Amino acid sequence: MTADFAVNNLRIEYFGLAGEVYGYDDNIKLKRKMCKRDGLILIEIYPKDLFKKDCRIYLRSLVSKIKKYKE
Repeated sequence: MTADFAVNNLRIEYFGLAGEVYGYDDNIKLKRKMCKRDGLILIEIYPKDLFKKDCRIYLRSLVSKIKKYKE
């Protein structure tokens, strides 16, 4: 399975076209199933996450999740 970023058993995916392109949401579901099947942790990022008033809070939360799984 491909992902935007991979760290050990962690996969980080930016789903920038969710809800916008036909079939894209089906691919999201497939990636979730594949990660579950393979014992991988999937962190999903969407445009709404990056364009909040203060996305720094979200990014700090994301970094802490990555550090947690990296150990």
